Amino acid sequence: MYKSLIQPGSQLEKAALVTLEAFRKINQTFPNTPEIQEWLSQGKKIFGWLCTYVPEEILHAGGILPIRITGYDREAELDDGNAYLYNNNCSFSRSCLQMGLTNDYQFLDGVVGGSTCDGARRLFDLWREYIGTPFHHVITVPRKYTDSAHRLYLAEIELFKSHLEEYLGLKITDEALKDSIELYNQTRSLLRELYELRKRPNPPISGAQVMQVIDACFRMPKEIFNSYLKKLLQELKSSKVSYQDAPDSCFLAVFWPTLILLQQSNNKAG
Repeated sequence: MYKSLIQPGSQLEKAALVTLEAFRKINQTFPNTPEIQEWLSQGKKIFGWLCTYVPEEILHAGGILPIRITGYDREAELDDGNAYLYNNNCSFSRSCLQMGLTNDYQFLDGVVGGSTCDGARRLFDLWREYIGTPFHHVITVPRKYTDSAHRLYLAEIELFKSHLEEYLGLKITDEALKDSIELYNQTRSLLRELYELRKRPNPPISGAQVMQVIDACFRMPKEIFNSYLKKLLQELKSSKVSYQDAPDSCFLAVFWPTLILLQQSNNKAG
């Protein structure tokens, strides 16, 4: 997609994007990141979510660290996942299940999913049956953008909140929800700033590098992520690293488990 005007791996590139290396390390050590281990050492709960329609803000307001359940970021055998999910299910769902069955996510206190597709729904059912984290909830996601769909989704969110409060033994207050929404909206605002930098003719960061930031966003407390991203934005705005303008490629996916294709595109185009 873009060819860097700065020698890859040079001291200039490393100095320009110090914070990006922190995001890389988080992704490389997931799911056993230092941030997750620190959270667990404090006796706090961690929930995994399987659907982008799961409102992380409600989990955060309940004192929980929400992380996205993802599969392998490399080529891996999926013997256990294939034994429970048909091969016509996407490799992402089978990879997530494989990691769950091999105890990579054994630290989770709960799993929340959504009825977005058959593969995701079956993944949730199998997770509940064979992996058995203490809390499970699936949110029915409307298929239409209508008043009745809004009412359905609101009822589903209220049911989820009530179920979560019952499990936690506490009341999630409106004030806590407001604080969590403000925090997550700050995350969205900072990510928009990052995307704006990508619109430049010679952007200071590649698509594969942005993907590393997005992956880390799913895998750490938003308070820490936001502080890191603020630093990265400052580094990018003063960086001398740039990527030559070239024909753009657009990759569309709910989740992109590996950077290999993006990196190859970056290296070969232009």
